[in-house]
Amino acid sequence: MRLVSTLALILCACSSGSETPSTTTTPTSVTTTSQTTVTETGTTTNTGTTTTTPTDIKTITVLPSDEHVGYIGRWDQSDPAAPVCGWQGSTIRFAFKGTDAAVELNPGSTTESFRVIIDGNPDTSFKVTVNPGTAWHTVASGLPYGDHDISVVRETYNWDNVTFTGLQVTGSLLDIPNPRPHFIEFYGDSNFAGYSLEH
Repeated sequence: MRLVSTLALILCACSSGSETPSTTTTPTSVTTTSQTTVTETGTTTNTGTTTTTPTDIKTITVLPSDEHVGYIGRWDQSDPAAPVCGWQGSTIRFAFKGTDAAVELNPGSTTESFRVIIDGNPDTSFKVTVNPGTAWHTVASGLPYGDHDISVVRETYNWDNVTFTGLQVTGSLLDIPNPRPHFIEFYGDSNFAGYSLEH
């Protein structure tokens, strides 16, 4: 008899409880932010917030020795106006306020690949193929007018050095971006260093 009473009490307690209904909150405002998509050719497509580009914006060219140009990795800067890199991971880094940028490179007698990372986003990075001879290569095109952080990273090594001889931006150069706060160091063979890329 006591067991039946206890079960009855439990059932009454369960039936008297209320279930909390799910609530859908309708946002009171919607904020649209700009989004940039970079294709393999470096072309950008922008959606969202409209930015205004000054009508008097100019394209300027500076030497690699300019104080606004930074380097990561092993670079031979015996000639500051024409630094040379050999190994993968060697990086040119700079920041600018504007829309477009290009670098002048000479890979010697071989074809090399560089990866361009815009505003620290690897998901929108793209490859630039650098053929023998000195030539300009676009690393940013049609970006929303504003501050941008560009990294140009050497991906391949085909038994020749690459010489960096000029930087061009449509806009104005900013101070070199601060170094990354953290680094990860890896140990491995030549393949791990990227030698097998593009082979």
